[in-house]
Amino acid sequence: MYLTPEKELYTIIQQYYSGKFQDIAFLDLDVEFDFSNILYDIEAHFYKIRSLIELDDHTNASKLLAQLEDKIISNTPTNIDSKTSDLLVLDIKVLNSFIEFKSNGKVDAELLDSVDTEIPSLALVYKSIIQPDANISIASPDLDLEAFVFTLFSKDADNIDPKTISQFKKHYSDSLILDFAVSWLGLVNTTLDSNTNDADSPINLKNSYYFFDELTSSSNTDSAKNLINLLACQLKLGNIPESIECIEKLDTLNVNPKWTYSLLINKIALNSLTSNSLERNRLIEELKNKFPNSPYVHDLNEKSELFDSIVESYN
Repeated sequence: MYLTPEKELYTIIQQYYSGKFQDIAFLDLDVEFDFSNILYDIEAHFYKIRSLIELDDHTNASKLLAQLEDKIISNTPTNIDSKTSDLLVLDIKVLNSFIEFKSNGKVDAELLDSVDTEIPSLALVYKSIIQPDANISIASPDLDLEAFVFTLFSKDADNIDPKTISQFKKHYSDSLILDFAVSWLGLVNTTLDSNTNDADSPINLKNSYYFFDELTSSSNTDSAKNLINLLACQLKLGNIPESIECIEKLDTLNVNPKWTYSLLINKIALNSLTSNSLERNRLIEELKNKFPNSPYVHDLNEKSELFDSIVESYN
């Protein structure tokens, strides 16, 4: 059953999806927070553990996973029913498996096969990351909205029916996870009308712009990740001065390496729009050196080869 998060958990979710992993890692959840529900407490600890994994602090993540499993077991069945407890313990096992996967590439196929692909869960999110080609079909988002949104959006963003998202938006109007997902979809989707004002279709570029603009205006969610998303919105809307302001602010931040790829692509786009070919070429070379096998570089190489073939045909 989907639960509306209380303020403390809501703040942690905001920080997690804003990429403020270090801030969450420093939190002492057992001392600084007093959750009204044991499931809120457990979910908050999962976000801290996942933040540590994002920071490659696998040692502390593993320690917290062991402590969290003890907490779940000690609260079953008094405060947690057995079925929910089993799902949470499986989440822990798959997160431990994910750490192994990140550390040495090892895949526990037997464990991943035990994850029910019909039931949304945190385990399903990480199964989808480890095995991206897994045939996952979710019937309902009732148990874990994040798993549902993750698997739905990771399949093919361009082909998602906006009506489906609109229905979820109405049903889970207070869900921050869905807000982030819908805003991201409005930013990256290439088939929807970016200027639509249809109230039944929250997926559009302007809504994404307002969402990320608000996040970057709050100290709790002002982050390099959200600022890069705002930069992409500004570029797509043709707001060049505002895009330059975003770049200038990003240049003062310590950007997580996992977002360097997106930042470089957006910088290339800005310099293309401003006809700064010298800086654009420099950024392209940096992108090729850091991410030689990326889709963007492959696309650049294909276009270059096509251009060369056209030139050759006229010689």
